[in-house]
Amino acid sequence: MNKFKESSGFTLIEIIVVIAIIGIGIVPMLNYFTNSIYHIQETEIRSQAVTIAGDVIEFIKQESSTNWGYLNTNFNNNNDSSDNGSKEEELLDNIKNDSDFLVNDFVLDIRISDFGSSEKMQKVIVEISWDSANKSEEVITVIRNKEGDSSGS
Repeated sequence: MNKFKESSGFTLIEIIVVIAIIGIGIVPMLNYFTNSIYHIQETEIRSQAVTIAGDVIEFIKQESSTNWGYLNTNFNNNNDSSDNGSKEEELLDNIKNDSDFLVNDFVLDIRISDFGSSEKMQKVIVEISWDSANKSEEVITVIRNKEGDSSGS
C-alpha cells in the first residue's frame, strides 16, 4: 500500500527551483553573446575603415612619388577639406570597386599640410567616418618628396 513513500525522485519544488536557477543564469549569458556579436561587427567595420584609409594613403604616396605636385593640385594645404569632396569621393569609389563595404556611408576627409620647415615633406591626414560621422578613424603619415634625389631611395 505504501509504494509511493519508498520511491525516490524530485519534488515539484525542487524542479521549480532548478528551472529558476537555470533561467537566471541563461539571461546574462544570452545578453553577453548578443553584446559580443555587436562588438565583433563594430570591430570589423573599424578594421575595414583603417584598411581603406591605409589604401588611400598608399595611393597618395604612389601618385606623389612621380608627381609631387599631385598633393597641391588635388588637395588643398590649409586643412580645409571642403574643396576636396570630388577627389575624395573618386578615391573612395575606386576602393569600393575592389571590395565590399560593410557600411554604405563611409566618408573620406583628406587634409594635407606642410611638415616642419621643409618644403620636401608633407603631412597627410586621412580621416574616414561612418554612421553619419558619429564614428571615425584617422591615419596620419608624412610623405617626403623624392624627386631630384640622386640616391633614388
